[in-house]
This record gives sequence, C-alpha cells and structure tokens, in this order.
Amino acid sequence: KTQDYNKNGVIDTWYIDENKNGKIDLGFIDDDENGFVEGTMIDKDEDGFWEIIVLDTNENGKSDQAYLDENADGKADVLAHDYNEDGEWDKFENLS
Repeated sequence: KTQDYNKNGVIDTWYIDENKNGKIDLGFIDDDENGFVEGTMIDKDEDGFWEIIVLDTNENGKSDQAYLDENADGKADVLAHDYNEDGEWDKFENLS
C-alpha cells in the first residue's frame, strides 16, 4: 500500500504486510521525496504503533538513528545513535 503522506501528489510512504495476515507491519518513508528511502518503520506486534523507526539521516545507505516506542503509546521513548555507522548503537538517549 502506498501513501502520499503530505498530499502533494508524490508517493512518499510504502506500507507492507510482510507476513500477509492483513495487518501492516513494515513501512518505508522517503521524507524529502528525492527517491531515497530514509526511514524504515517496524510494527513488531502489529498493533498500529511503530515500535522502531530506523533512519539514515545523511542518506549514505547506513542507518544512524533509531526511535524506539517502548510502551506503544505512539511517542518515541528512546533515541539511539550509531555515530560511526558500523551497525552497533553507540548511545541511547531517553526522550520521555
């Protein structure tokens, strides 16, 4: 399923039912609509809240930030940083 999130006529979000049970569990976002997917959204328990949003903020193909919603309230609780983009999270910052 696709979406034009900001309603400007450009598809910028893709939703996927990865296990084909009728519930969205994965999403991809092209926030600046330049053809590069900057973010991956994961709804592990398929409750309609993204538990994890992983971002490639500098668009080099490597994830460098992740927002974690630990209590499924729709708000990020933790921001993770991978400063050297080696696939290991270097710092976790509480947001709530």
